[in-house]
Amino acid sequence: MREWTLKVGIFHIVVAMGIVMAAGSANAVDQKPEAFIEELTILAINDLTDATIPRDVRLERLQTMMAEKFAGKSIATWVLGRHLKRASESQRERYMTTYARLMTESYVDRFTRYNGESLEIVRAEQISDTESVVKTIMQRPGGFESVKIDWRLRDHEGKWLVLDILVEGVSMAQAQRSEFASTMRRLGGDMDAFLDELEQRALQVAARSD
Repeated sequence: MREWTLKVGIFHIVVAMGIVMAAGSANAVDQKPEAFIEELTILAINDLTDATIPRDVRLERLQTMMAEKFAGKSIATWVLGRHLKRASESQRERYMTTYARLMTESYVDRFTRYNGESLEIVRAEQISDTESVVKTIMQRPGGFESVKIDWRLRDHEGKWLVLDILVEGVSMAQAQRSEFASTMRRLGGDMDAFLDELEQRALQVAARSD
C-alpha cells in the first residue's frame, strides 16, 4: 500500500516538473512528442505551482490545460468502460462533467507541492500510426531515487494529447478503471449512485482547500 501511495503521489506532481533534455537527442521527427511534453510541463510550472495565486485562478488554468493537452473524453470513457455504454444520455453527460471536475479539483492543489523535480527525456517511441510513448526519468531532489515515467500520447487531428501516464510501469488510467469498477460493484451497478459518489468526492476535495 505504501508503494502504491508513493506512485500516486508522484503522478500528482509529475506534470508540474521542469524538463532537463537528454544529450544526444533523436532526429527532428522524434522530437515532436518530446516537445509536447516539454511544453506541457513548462506550462504547468508557470501556471499552477505558485501557491500565492488564488485557487480559483489556478483551477481555471488547470481546466484549460486539461481540455487542451489531455484526451479527457477518451480517458473518461475508457476508465468507466462497459458501465458507460449502459448509461442514459443524461447520465453520460453528467458523468463527463463530474469526471472533469473531480480531476481538476483533485490535482489543482497538488501542483503547489512541486519541489524542484526535473524530468529527463530518454526517448520517444512510435507505437502506432496515431500513438507514441515518451519515456522519461524523474530526478528527485534530496537524494531520493529517480522514477521512470512513460507518457502515452495520441495524435488527434495533428495535435498531441496525453492518453495515459505510467509511473514505474503502473498505468494511472488502468488504476482508475479498476477503482471505478470496484465502486460500481459495491453500488450494485447503480449509475446514479455512482455519479452521486463522484460528485461528493469532488465537493469534499474542494471543501478541504477552504
